[in-house]
Amino acid sequence: MSAKSVAFAFCVAALVACVAPESPDAEQPARQQPAASDQASRQAGDAVPPLSAELVTHMDSSEREKSISHHVEVLMYHDTGDPGFRATVRQFAEMWEDLVPDNGEAESGQGELLRAIGRLAGEDRRNGCCNWDDFYESRVAFLRDHLPHEAVFASPQQARILRDLHLVAENGKDGLDAEEMRTVFGRLIMDVVAYCRAQSATMRRDQLPRAKVQNLQTPPGRKPWWRFW
Repeated sequence: MSAKSVAFAFCVAALVACVAPESPDAEQPARQQPAASDQASRQAGDAVPPLSAELVTHMDSSEREKSISHHVEVLMYHDTGDPGFRATVRQFAEMWEDLVPDNGEAESGQGELLRAIGRLAGEDRRNGCCNWDDFYESRVAFLRDHLPHEAVFASPQQARILRDLHLVAENGKDGLDAEEMRTVFGRLIMDVVAYCRAQSATMRRDQLPRAKVQNLQTPPGRKPWWRFW
């Protein structure tokens, strides 16, 4: 074969190789797979991270503050005009949050005092004492037995507490002047806070000391506002 023939054959072979389609069975380059550490990081990023203890505590604190603030505004209905009344009912609401359960009796004596005056004031405020029954009578008796204690209150305060509790009982049975009772409950709320603050430790209900002046003579009952005869 001549040199020209060889050169021509070589050119034809090269041209065919350039234009021939790639075989579908030809091996494709492998797609690079992400490293295991990258996959783990991506999965971790897609998942919702757990709440941190600090965030949970903050959320609990926020709900607690919301509950306390609402309670304070409710109790301001009983404002006595005392400059420290708002601060006192704030303390009441804080202690209520810590010591008074959502249902049933409180485990502590202080919690049960808070619950007693809270239930009495709430019944008057919401319902005008239309649901008054033996339960509310028992709450008055509980406060009378324990609240006006001589270790916390001087004699004039003890006598005033007993008079106020007498009015609460009369109001429950017959209905007294609403404006007067609004501040009567306000004074008793402040008294319960003063009692709780005077205690150095939380006591069980059965550890509450009984007041010696619980049977102090109370004023005679007054006629309800709606009786004119």
